Amino acid sequence: MAIALLFALSLTACDTTRSEPRKRHITVGITAVGGPLDATGSRHPQTVLLEVRDENDDLVNFDAELVADRRGSVTVITLPPDKPSVTIQLPIGKAYVLVARGYDTSENQLTFGETTVTAGAAPTAVIVQLHTLLGSGRLVPRLPINHLVPGQTLDLIHIVSPNGRTDLHVPEHELDVTYDGNVEVITFSPRGARVNVGARQDGDATVTATAHGMKLTQEGARPGVVTSTFTRPFITGIQADVSPPIVKGVSYDSQESLLTGLAYDDWSLQRLEIYDGPQLLATTDPEQAVAKGVPIAAFPEGESTFLVRLPLPPGEHELNIIATDLAGNQVEHTFEALIR
Repeated sequence: MAIALLFALSLTACDTTRSEPRKRHITVGITAVGGPLDATGSRHPQTVLLEVRDENDDLVNFDAELVADRRGSVTVITLPPDKPSVTIQLPIGKAYVLVARGYDTSENQLTFGETTVTAGAAPTAVIVQLHTLLGSGRLVPRLPINHLVPGQTLDLIHIVSPNGRTDLHVPEHELDVTYDGNVEVITFSPRGARVNVGARQDGDATVTATAHGMKLTQEGARPGVVTSTFTRPFITGIQADVSPPIVKGVSYDSQESLLTGLAYDDWSLQRLEIYDGPQLLATTDPEQAVAKGVPIAAFPEGESTFLVRLPLPPGEHELNIIATDLAGNQVEHTFEALIR
């Protein structure tokens, strides 16, 4: 019985020290951060696969408790979307490279990150910054534009999507973007550019955005570029624009507080405003939106569909949607919304 009791006590002692760093090992906490955003600006969930490589670029093996062990069978550590952190134990006094790759539910690689860590005498915490892999890019007008007039100023929105996911976008702070073309670039940022299209004799107005970042290649994630081009023709000959814009198909989703509709012009739509009686509710003009404290009505991808989130209170609302084109022609569309 004494022998059995001694054996039981030894097992208990092993269990209480199981999570402690083994001799000549130190605890390293690792957190992976970053990645693409969805349409709401929220971080898209991803599963991160983490590898640890030693000074010889060999994979480090771990046992089931994530303690570095040459006899261990674990070489890839999985960080699920809801838990992007992990704690491992590494031999003291050596340097390691942490390599992280993020994937969506279809096993499409979205991100890549790499950093180094030295296992010192004290526990340490490391952040692995995940860089979103460039996939494709778009350079679209902020408002629907079919034709240009000489000297016109317009805003172009720059969107870069990650590898294989056009429904997501790369955070602007990860991009280094340059613009070129046969136009005057007035101001620019990774989000887009404000340009003056110049004269008709220069031909169709063309603007190209070149985004620098990380890109997936046959050799893995490497520095690369994605280019996006905007092109529009000028109105031919000498014409007067006498046709107002068109607004139609307006609807309101009270559950989402979302107003949507179609608005377009045969030349260029210049502005769209939404009123409830005399009260301005939304506008496409960013400066006016800031000055009046109202949301911006957006045309995603520069197409004719507009949308804006309007939390209307209960009751009857007669909304007036006013669209104005570049020549000053204007149309007013009335939409009645009953909010219960």
